Amino acid sequence: MLKKIFSERGSAIAGLALALPMFLGLMLGVADLGRGYMTYIAMSNAAREGARWITLHPTDRPGGISRATDEISAVGIHPGSYNIIVTPSKSKYTQDDIVEVRVEYDYDILFGAIPTLKDFTFVVKATMRVMYDPEWELS
Repeated sequence: MLKKIFSERGSAIAGLALALPMFLGLMLGVADLGRGYMTYIAMSNAAREGARWITLHPTDRPGGISRATDEISAVGIHPGSYNIIVTPSKSKYTQDDIVEVRVEYDYDILFGAIPTLKDFTFVVKATMRVMYDPEWELS
């Protein structure tokens, strides 16, 4: 019988040391992609909700911003870390005005764990036409 020259006792640990960083990087990337998609969907809903509110309540621009803020805050994004921009900026909209609500947010890639990776700016907008004239209200 030939005697074994090399031992295989450390090969499993060496394989783990090579595969584990790749596996963890893949898992973090998948989690980050999911978190980014969730953020994008929340921003899209916020922009749509704000625009819809303004088209139905043309004299309540702050209410539209509040609705958009409530929608985006539901996923844990803190106020002040995103911008909600309504154009045109009026206190009262009239029938057939076009309202655009734009939501901007700087998304930290990989949970901000790697400082050299730049953040990613999400910009989502929703555009709707005002179908209701506030002059139609009955007094």
